[in-house]
Amino acid sequence: MYRRIAVRPLIAMLGLLSLALWLALPEDSARAGEGGDLCLPRAEMTELLAARFAEQSVALGPTEPGGMVELFKAPGGRTWSLIITLPGGESCLMASGADWSDRPARALRADL
Repeated sequence: MYRRIAVRPLIAMLGLLSLALWLALPEDSARAGEGGDLCLPRAEMTELLAARFAEQSVALGPTEPGGMVELFKAPGGRTWSLIITLPGGESCLMASGADWSDRPARALRADL
């Protein structure tokens, strides 16, 4: 009924894509946050995602401590990035990947 998904290779691929994004940035335009994430002022982060990957904000939601989680996606879902913007205005890359699907969770579950 359900197909098993290999999670470890998927996690490894997401990690490599995040590393590739970080390595592609000029050294002076990014700095590591406390957790080693890529962090920039929000305006710079959104400009970077638009210029390098043609990604635009497509969804957002508030976090309990007053921040904002935001999903950016390139046309057709070619690439995607998930950032969190802290109350002070700094945005950090949480995850990134390729081939984003807008299918509802119900439809996705039926495909597994």
